Amino acid sequence: AKGEDGQALAEFTLVLALVALGAVVALTALGLAVSGFYESFADLIT
Repeated sequence: AKGEDGQALAEFTLVLALVALGAVVALTALGLAVSGFYESFADLIT
């Protein structure tokens, strides 16, 4: 049972790392899109 616990923990950690990585990538892409949108919007106003 001890080995299974370790495997479950490793899988949980891996999934958690993948989710965190996906969130960082998504937020970065969103941030770039938003900043690009605001820059083009500012160009329209000025």
